[in-house]
Amino acid sequence: MRNFIFRKIEFNREDRNNPLYYSLASRTRIPYLLSATDVIYAGGSALDLGCGIGFFSNIIAENFSKVIAIDSDEKSIEKARALYGSPKIEFTLAPAEEIPLPDNSIDFLLSSEVLEHVDNIEKALEEVKRVCKNGAKFFVTIPSTDGIFGNFFLRISHTGDNLYEQHKKFPFTKENISGILLKGNFQIEKIYYSKIFLAEIFMGLTKLMHDLKKGRAIKGQWDILMPPKIYRIILPLALFLAKLEDFILNNVLKGHMIIISGKIKK
Repeated sequence: MRNFIFRKIEFNREDRNNPLYYSLASRTRIPYLLSATDVIYAGGSALDLGCGIGFFSNIIAENFSKVIAIDSDEKSIEKARALYGSPKIEFTLAPAEEIPLPDNSIDFLLSSEVLEHVDNIEKALEEVKRVCKNGAKFFVTIPSTDGIFGNFFLRISHTGDNLYEQHKKFPFTKENISGILLKGNFQIEKIYYSKIFLAEIFMGLTKLMHDLKKGRAIKGQWDILMPPKIYRIILPLALFLAKLEDFILNNVLKGHMIIISGKIKK
């Protein structure tokens, strides 16, 4: 059962100033993430691989002594630093294939909607294993074409010249991402589908309206607009329905986001 989906989550002012606070997909995955980090790692360190503008880095910061948040997009790192002033979070410009950390230094890996964008997923996972301790926990989310809409909504903005939205590995299914992780000794303990029906439609329409308003596709998380007032009014209902369908339909339909957690063995 996914009762944790409906847990009450507290956000601070910094979170509310981040446009990802108003993203249905981002908000939907937070309960899953928190369920994977419920144990507070006193003195522990987390790695947010592909942190973007730092939304999830800040979400998990209270459970760790330090969060190292890396991204290859310089403007997103700059915005993350401007949004969040916590001394516990260190925002660093670096690609996933070259993590600037010593061996065996990380207790928890977070990688949300990132692996599909890296140039070399196998090399990135090897780097993750190098910097993580044996038995470190991981939390990975990745878009899936297993859902009933396939890649219909996912294709919005995914043009060849849009580097931010470009997927280097595509498409992902539950079977092939599980195989990639297991091959790298990422031991899967829990795997879920999310964004099953209404949530995928809502996110597709949101992305379309965003691109229409800007007159182009977004160039990075730093480029995402804050939503209009009417959207902010609608979001709580959309978020509730997204969680409800995750809760009710998870054993009936496949979804368009795969959420995986487990341990890394070395």
